[in-house]
Amino acid sequence: MMDKNYKPLQVPGRKTEAKKEPQPYEVSGLTVYIPYNLSEKLKDFSYWEGDNQKDIVIQAIDKFFEGKEVKPRPEKVRNKKKPGKKSIAA
Repeated sequence: MMDKNYKPLQVPGRKTEAKKEPQPYEVSGLTVYIPYNLSEKLKDFSYWEGDNQKDIVIQAIDKFFEGKEVKPRPEKVRNKKKPGKKSIAA
């Protein structure tokens, strides 16, 4: 007879539970094409400073907007449908 209080075996390299870090802010994906030399500088800086590229770009954008007044887009523009695949209504 099998013991009902068994624990599943841990498989090396596989996580049993997906743990997500709480995000301090809502995130949005963005693809930006930048000149090759800037891309290489970002990679080099990231390597030597030990920061990831995403954090470096976020810091640079934050610094760019410091002291600037940014007006929100009109609702009509903000709510405009995005190009891409059309969803099928259920």
